Amino acid sequence: MPANATLAAAAAGLAAALNLQSNVTQVLAFPMGDRIELQSLAVTVPGSNVTVTASSAIGSAFNLATRLTAARPVFLDTVATGYQVVTIYNTPIVGDWLQFTFIKTNGVTVTLGVTNNTPGTTVGTMAQNLANLINATLALQSADGLFASDFYDDDPYLAAAQFTLYARTPGWPASQILATLNTSTNLQATPDGTNPLADNVSDLRPRNHLYLSSGVDSLAVNFACDTTQLPDGCHQLVAVAYEGASVGTQTRIARNVQVQNTSLAATLTALPIGSNADQLQFAVTANAINISRIELFSTGGCVGVATNQAAAVFAVDAAYLGLGLHPFYALVTDQAGHRCQTQTVWSIIPVITLTLIGTPPLLAWPAIPSRQYDLQSTTNLAAGFQTVTTITASNSVIQWPITTTGSAGFYRVQLNQ
Repeated sequence: MPANATLAAAAAGLAAALNLQSNVTQVLAFPMGDRIELQSLAVTVPGSNVTVTASSAIGSAFNLATRLTAARPVFLDTVATGYQVVTIYNTPIVGDWLQFTFIKTNGVTVTLGVTNNTPGTTVGTMAQNLANLINATLALQSADGLFASDFYDDDPYLAAAQFTLYARTPGWPASQILATLNTSTNLQATPDGTNPLADNVSDLRPRNHLYLSSGVDSLAVNFACDTTQLPDGCHQLVAVAYEGASVGTQTRIARNVQVQNTSLAATLTALPIGSNADQLQFAVTANAINISRIELFSTGGCVGVATNQAAAVFAVDAAYLGLGLHPFYALVTDQAGHRCQTQTVWSIIPVITLTLIGTPPLLAWPAIPSRQYDLQSTTNLAAGFQTVTTITASNSVIQWPITTTGSAGFYRVQLNQ
């Protein structure tokens, strides 16, 4: 590694060094950012037989900070299918002809062609007839054969037609069917000469990848945290580390801490759900009387404020926050500007309270019209709950009859997501 080199520069240098040996290794290297794509040039060798080992050493550096790893111990064979695009030009006249000669991978030669015997025939018609003949030839219909597809002749400015020859079996070896297209002198065609069905050769070769990254095995870092800039109370500190590739994959660790620089303290308590199940209630109590402001925070920010009181009860509309798990914490500020943050309380919305009404008994609970609710029951809490029915709410209250059996029964309702 030269001084101040980037990973991209290192990848380019390593790829160039590998390509100097490609006649020996039969492998080409293509640098791409902080990685190198390796492609095997040995068409008859399966990727599983091409091995690669990658490593890095400290050399003359102060420490080992550059890493080289291989994606796999062996190359990966392709699942792509080889193809060749054929284009035929010019307007045919009577007597013009097209002829394909195919040499299959087993050495068998198949020759077929079409001749124009009709005045006014277009090159598209001749090309389509040739493609149809290829697909109808029995010798090309086995696994080592090919077929024609993707016919196109809709260009109004060119007397040309195009189709694609596909090998019938995926893989690089199967694409080695050789195709030669000859035409009468009035017509032209590409590709010239004899070619395999490998226009997409870079997709057909077995491949592997080398990844370059930077960084040390262990990085000791110290951070100074000025707690006077934080409210007293509960906080969570999170350290995030990034590995040294361009992806920058993260890992993290969290620690809960409590700051106490003043005597100010406060508590947050979630109150039981009352008759209004659409509201969550929280009580905040400070340990001092000179309180100027109490704020309740949840998803999206502040959801309630009380001023000039040491204790407050907040009612939070569940519809305002939406479905799901939500955090709640309070921030208390006294008249001297000291602040204290409470512990975080988590609540799930919606909270559904069941009541038993009437004779015979009915289960009732508040609901959101058009939403679906799963009613679950069990006679043994250790055995778990099973869904009895799914109910679509037609109004703001659901009532459901239950059958009494003389033994204990337990019920619960959950919103069907």
